[in-house]
Amino acid sequence: MENLIDKWATIPLTELRQKALNTYVHPDDLESLDQLEQPVNLIIGCEDDYIKLAINSGVSIRLKQIIVKESRKPEYFINEKVKTVNSKGFLEFGVIKDYYWHSNDSKYVYLLEVNGKMKSRRYHAEDLSLMI
Repeated sequence: MENLIDKWATIPLTELRQKALNTYVHPDDLESLDQLEQPVNLIIGCEDDYIKLAINSGVSIRLKQIIVKESRKPEYFINEKVKTVNSKGFLEFGVIKDYYWHSNDSKYVYLLEVNGKMKSRRYHAEDLSLMI
């Protein structure tokens, strides 16, 4: 398990938020479930049969290895501000609200909110750039 440190891992975010997988969470970390935001997180350590993940600045959570899957780092994370060109050729500014791995295309798909509304289009990393 030590060779997983500094790699990225996908977790079952929805089920963890719903507290459906509490038996796979270290008992001391159950309160941290409310702070989960990303489905993909950095592995920062291993303790006994738990994988330790950094879930946001200064907060970590330990999960049983069975529900953690090694994955690629996403290009963008939830709540990052991005820009893109819409179908009419106009520049739009939005916020990443969710993302998931597309198995057939072998890349992440991003869901954006623009002007308070969710876009129906699915974006790939090459469609977006960070706002600086």
